[in-house]
Amino acid sequence: RLLPMVEAKIPSMKPGEVSVSAWALGKLHVGDKVLWGDIARLAMSQQPEMEARDLALISWSFMTVDRRVPDELIGLKTEVRSRLDGDGTRGFSAHDLCMLMRSFAVLTPRDTLFFTVLTRSLSAAFEDPAQHFTAQGLTSIWTAVARVQFEDKDQFVEQLLEQTRRLRLDHTFNQTMAAEIATAVKRMRISDGRVMYQLVNFCQRRGRYLRAPEMLTLATVLSDMRFDDPMAWKQLNVRVQERAIDLELEEMEKLVQCFQKVGRSNSRIENLTGLFLQVKADNNRYGPS
Repeated sequence: RLLPMVEAKIPSMKPGEVSVSAWALGKLHVGDKVLWGDIARLAMSQQPEMEARDLALISWSFMTVDRRVPDELIGLKTEVRSRLDGDGTRGFSAHDLCMLMRSFAVLTPRDTLFFTVLTRSLSAAFEDPAQHFTAQGLTSIWTAVARVQFEDKDQFVEQLLEQTRRLRLDHTFNQTMAAEIATAVKRMRISDGRVMYQLVNFCQRRGRYLRAPEMLTLATVLSDMRFDDPMAWKQLNVRVQERAIDLELEEMEKLVQCFQKVGRSNSRIENLTGLFLQVKADNNRYGPS
């Protein structure tokens, strides 16, 4: 019901209103192409008047609805680069930079030059005590860095590891973020204790509350990297007995192998998962009873 009203108001929207409207529509996964065309045209014409936050919100909204119109993306990146070229962050907050990094890692992952400019600004933000990186922001950076290439990547990852060492102290750090970071470090083959301890600590504290997909992701990464912390695996063991049934047959077999790989399996978990595996196999063969 609101879409016709939004469409009617687009021509009179100010830059801040355009970006917030785009963010809201992206958040709701509204995919109306005509509406997004109108928003994109107005946003492109207003770019010089937009604040850094507005550019970040527009970029993020394009990512959420998978809008990849070349002229629009080039225009956005050109405006961002013109403001970021040189040292410092030039009015972009840590949150803005994280949104841009996450968005363009999905939209244009091969633009090495753009990510070089963006990561240099992020490096400057890391050193600025006035900038604050949240758990969500750091997760966005990890996810993006695992997908893209840029100059001085090793040096940037070192800075990112330093920022990550306090992640466990952020009360907003949740299982979705932990699983995304775990996936990123596995992809980059990073086993540095500064990031791995955050994942181990999360399993120690929150392992018994994990959903099945996140449980499998974390168990896979910890076992592949041979992190066999007793408390973390104890919590995962408890959760497996409650939620392993939610996994598919192949996933459940993989989960059992994770415990075996680090020597944390036992008769209880093998008997229980063996029963789950039998139920799943029967379901696949004969269908639900």
